[in-house]
Amino acid sequence: MKWLFPLLLLSVVTAVQAGDFKTFAATYCIDCHDDATRKGKLSIESLSADVTSANAKDWLNILEQTERRLMPPPDEDQPSAADRRAAILELEGKLVAHALTLPEQKPAVLRRLNRTEYRNTIRDLLRLNVSSFDPTREFPEDNRVHGFPSNGERLVTSSFLLRQYVEAAEEIVEQAIHFEPKPETRRWDLKPPFHRGRQSFIGAESAYYQKVLKQPQPFQTLYERMGGSPKGGYHPIDELRTGMPASGWYTIRIQAEAKFRYTDLDPKNPELDLRKQRFPSLWDPAQPVRLSLSTATLEGIDLENKEALDHAATYYQGGQRELAIWDLPDDQQTWLECRVWLNRGEFPRLGFPNGPTDSNNRIRNFFIANKERLLTKEQLENYEKDRAGGGGNYNIYMWFQSPRILISKIEIEGPHNESWPPESHRVVFGNEAYRSEAAGEVLQSFAVRAWRRPATTDEVSPLVKLVRLAENNGQPPESAIKAGIKAVLCSPGFLYREEKNDALTGHEIASRLSYFLWSSMPDEHLLSRAAAGELNQPAVLRQEASRLLDDSRCEAFVEEFLNGWLALRKLGTMSPDRRGFAVYYDDDLEPAMRTETHLFFQQLLRTNGPIDRFLASDYTFLNRQLARLYGIDPKSKASLSRDCEPGSWCRMLVEMLRHSPSPE
Repeated sequence: MKWLFPLLLLSVVTAVQAGDFKTFAATYCIDCHDDATRKGKLSIESLSADVTSANAKDWLNILEQTERRLMPPPDEDQPSAADRRAAILELEGKLVAHALTLPEQKPAVLRRLNRTEYRNTIRDLLRLNVSSFDPTREFPEDNRVHGFPSNGERLVTSSFLLRQYVEAAEEIVEQAIHFEPKPETRRWDLKPPFHRGRQSFIGAESAYYQKVLKQPQPFQTLYERMGGSPKGGYHPIDELRTGMPASGWYTIRIQAEAKFRYTDLDPKNPELDLRKQRFPSLWDPAQPVRLSLSTATLEGIDLENKEALDHAATYYQGGQRELAIWDLPDDQQTWLECRVWLNRGEFPRLGFPNGPTDSNNRIRNFFIANKERLLTKEQLENYEKDRAGGGGNYNIYMWFQSPRILISKIEIEGPHNESWPPESHRVVFGNEAYRSEAAGEVLQSFAVRAWRRPATTDEVSPLVKLVRLAENNGQPPESAIKAGIKAVLCSPGFLYREEKNDALTGHEIASRLSYFLWSSMPDEHLLSRAAAGELNQPAVLRQEASRLLDDSRCEAFVEEFLNGWLALRKLGTMSPDRRGFAVYYDDDLEPAMRTETHLFFQQLLRTNGPIDRFLASDYTFLNRQLARLYGIDPKSKASLSRDCEPGSWCRMLVEMLRHSPSPE
């Protein structure tokens, strides 16, 4: 950009010929800003006409006041627009010329890793699954500048955060390092009821088989979608509520059957259900019945508080993960299988994500209003008898047909550890058993990776002394080496992105590039090119940037950019009124809106699309619910809403997501 400054100065000199600031100041400023008056404690009379380091701040203040038309004051004589502009350009030119004479000052700010960078760095450093284990969950929120948590001066470090670093390091080491024997692989063969809750139909169904039919319960029924605010309707596998005994990969097999998919819960004749128009069932028979599997944990909840435990097990949790989702064939028992990672303490739970809603007793009221039409005379008599006998309306699903999932068996096996210790352990210690005399070698290798640069013997020596001190205090070598690893994770070399010299080293360039595009540490390939001194070559740097963009870890760039630029992280923090905007909750629009924006930006990035598509685009990425909100026919993959203005977000080509197929 060196050509820019001469060009700027040339334009300034050309304009100054029309006037000069000395004449401008004598005419419009000196009466209030001479040595005698000094209004605002400023005297132009004593200021040197040449801009120097001593007076540059005063001249910059004068320039700003003149540009903002605050000087001369509005009630005084005003210069013409041409005179004001000429004076401004002359003074700008002098300030720029002075700035060019100063030595370049770019003080390096010691910038710590923000929460996202810390979490991702732990993931890549130790090969840990942080989608289910978040070491930063207790960290304070990072300060943001213009939406982004990347300004070194605002990324402060408090005593509270330092304590959290120590606690996080202890938890990380416990997750990653395993000297204990290989965990035993266990098997659970579970039969209904899986969720033993007593509320509504879940409890009524179990009681009906136990007390009325006096026979084992053949299946458990999922009859309504997850929904509401907060979002409820999850079905925990209660036998595993205490959590899995060890972290690892588990195989989960579920025998399930979809029933009554084409039941009409929204008849066209409003006389059949007077409440229909206000409370639709939200069931779409064009979609297959779907079963979902997600995680939950009771960590941190008082084990004596049954109400809190039940709420946590059946309602949405902020850190939950969606493990699997299946489309079920109609009226056919099917075995479903998935291999998933579960952390110690987590347990799986079931859901019916696209089921009908019983919000405001919608389905029950529909059945009651239409029981004569929906049941035979004999069925109606038995229903009324059962209802009068104490079943009430909780047993209503035993008598009426509605879309549902019947879960008859669940089999879980794990953890599966084909190799032991796990990869997180081997990446630190290799494949050989740890020996005390190898402490220096282990810590040297780990520090190089953790600090993203070469580590000197003098830097590693205190870490080795810490390990020896722990051993001398009676700790076994396996415990003592953990102290050294924790120290590395609490060291400035890990917590901060250090840039110590005026010129960036190859390793510092590598860190800048990887933390920009991945929000994480450089990989081995990038570090090897840094060590070889190749990243100073523009062609190599461009090649590496392209490689990083093609990597799945670049998802972090998309996420962080949208969270900062569009404040997408705030979506849902001020949810709309449920009574006025029930569709927001019933159709689960919040994650759909977030996913739409994410996929749209990601597609532009991947295809290097034109930037004006942010303002006017003819396509987007929608699911069925968003399409309905935008007034787009969800049955079409290429339909436009006539009610939308040209160029608006809703006037876009529909590219339906994976779980919103169009009916044939």
